[in-house]
Amino acid sequence: MVKLFILTAALVAIFTGAAYSQEKMSITFKDGRVQSFDTDSILKIEFKSAGTLNVNGMYKARDGLMCFEQTGSYVIGRYNWAGGGKIQGTLQGVFLKGTSEDKILKKGYVNYEFAPDGSSYRHWWGDQPGPPWRDAGNSPKVAEKCSF
Repeated sequence: MVKLFILTAALVAIFTGAAYSQEKMSITFKDGRVQSFDTDSILKIEFKSAGTLNVNGMYKARDGLMCFEQTGSYVIGRYNWAGGGKIQGTLQGVFLKGTSEDKILKKGYVNYEFAPDGSSYRHWWGDQPGPPWRDAGNSPKVAEKCSF
């Protein structure tokens, strides 16, 4: 009888301890939602990059049209103001940093910050690689393909 009592007590302790010792993982989202999971139910957690942003297309800039053509993270842009010109640079996340060259302003440096979906960008430019930068404003995408 004593052995049965000890065995029963041990089983109750093991199962109730297991039930109370479950750990939870909580994820808090940017919009404030919280989702919790029992860690016992998780097999694998993976973090994957959303991939490279696609900025191909034509945008309406303050002074004219800008056309971007992208290969991987390398981007070439052509614009139709200041006598026509081009930019080239590297896209890292939503940021494009590079150089510009045209007939009027000659050589310069450019920084772009794209919307996460590529629907628009904000653009800064300057005569040197660092500040001070001139703000060229926001530019919406007007076409998926370039027409100039």
